[in-house]
Amino acid sequence: MISIFDNMFEHKYDNNIGFFCTNNELNAIYISSLLKQKKEDILVVANSLYEANKLYESIVCYTEDAFLFPMDDFLTSEAIAISPELKIKRIDTINNILINKPKIIITNLMGALRYLPPKNIWIDNIIKLQIGVEYNKNNLI
Repeated sequence: MISIFDNMFEHKYDNNIGFFCTNNELNAIYISSLLKQKKEDILVVANSLYEANKLYESIVCYTEDAFLFPMDDFLTSEAIAISPELKIKRIDTINNILINKPKIIITNLMGALRYLPPKNIWIDNIIKLQIGVEYNKNNLI
């Protein structure tokens, strides 16, 4: 699909770009066109989880290669109760990062600061289950 915005942006950039005084829709168009031009991963860090969600919802309208890495904005709520939905979304995003294809990762500041295990440790601990095969529960734990 050819967009009228494909040639609108002359990308004279270094590795860091800041957006100010623009709306989510324009940001989404710009970031998705940047992905098409650069053909490498893009990390977008929003101020809050709410802003990261809104930007993600806009970007997925333009590309299927966008993933959200959500982290709760407050450390106290992370320590008290971890949302299963956010945890599943983070695991899905990390697994998609392993795929060697250009993508956009959208997160908030707490997501960018989150400690993650090294790539080789993550890959070594992936368990692939098959239908019809019996597994020992204690071994899986």
